[in-house]
Amino acid sequence: MDNVNVLRVGFMAPDFSLSDTQGRSFPLKENLGDAFLAICFIPAGPGARVKGILKELSGGLPASATGIPVRVVGISPERVNLLSKLGEELKVGFRLLSDGRLTVASRYYVIDTSSFQPSVHFTVFVVDDGGIIRYRTGEVPGVSVFSMERLRSEISGLI
Repeated sequence: MDNVNVLRVGFMAPDFSLSDTQGRSFPLKENLGDAFLAICFIPAGPGARVKGILKELSGGLPASATGIPVRVVGISPERVNLLSKLGEELKVGFRLLSDGRLTVASRYYVIDTSSFQPSVHFTVFVVDDGGIIRYRTGEVPGVSVFSMERLRSEISGLI
């Protein structure tokens, strides 16, 4: 993954606006303020492991240490119709956004450009109600493994 450490905890989350599977706009800044947001970058054609993680995320995440709720949003390079099918198949309980041109993924530095066709690594950013990245984790094959238990534990400790 190129520039893996460019966007770190303590940095402002890059603003964006994408459409969800229902055609509704999702501007980041308008979805902050009353909750923290777990922004999950989902690879195209997610495999069984990522599908399992998405199912777990649909169950919700714990509130922060100060009781602030954490909502989830998924971002994928898949087309809207394929994301809609994925959401229905997995009964995803959060909004799925299409980033077909990888504009948001590139601003968050979660693209693997070493492959023939650029791909997105599964990555989660937890952004606080002021737009600051409070936690980042992900899964890069052969480099790092995502842990739902660790994500839940870290969120529970955020102030």
